[in-house]
Amino acid sequence: MITLVYYRHNRTQPCLPLHHEYCPYHELTLVLKGEIEYAVDGETYLLRAGDAIYIPTTHLRFRKQATNVDYVSFNFATQEKL
Repeated sequence: MITLVYYRHNRTQPCLPLHHEYCPYHELTLVLKGEIEYAVDGETYLLRAGDAIYIPTTHLRFRKQATNVDYVSFNFATQEKL
């Protein structure tokens, strides 16, 4: 079973930074327009329109602040290993 913890469609506000933190849930982010830079466990990823990133629970994540970006994030919890 999957439980949705948080959902955000960021259309008009700047993409706020995420400081280095261990994610307590699974995250799926889809970039619709613009670019976002993430780092997961020290590996950097530049996401552009049409890209997605999945970050499993307990992985170290970081995100730079971005402007002019439209993205959707889903944060969810599950009792099963994904």
